[in-house]
Amino acid sequence: MMMSTSNTIMPSDAQLKEISNAIRTGNSKELSKHFNSMVELTLPSIEGSYSKMQAEMILKAFFEQNPPKTFSVEYVAVSTRTVKTVIGQYENANAKYSIYFLLKSVDGQPRIQKLQFEVE
Repeated sequence: MMMSTSNTIMPSDAQLKEISNAIRTGNSKELSKHFNSMVELTLPSIEGSYSKMQAEMILKAFFEQNPPKTFSVEYVAVSTRTVKTVIGQYENANAKYSIYFLLKSVDGQPRIQKLQFEVE
């Protein structure tokens, strides 16, 4: 049986743009709309698995302490029909970060499963 590409449940360009804009503007509320119910979150001062709401609050504090100057997507890789990896660059007044996030299909919708900010 051949599977149609319409069954691919990867984020659309529009969804990736929404996620990028949320990071670029430091909008944790908009970003959290794309989270899975649990998110593996790694920031310079914190690491762990958090509920969608906890992750949003942690990122809100991070963005307040590290307001974004720029963000750009550098690399997008599709490893399977249901998993996509995105790597980007985030910069604020004091530091540059590599950002990595993993989108995985949950109930037919791409959701951020893992999000990492690492100081370069």
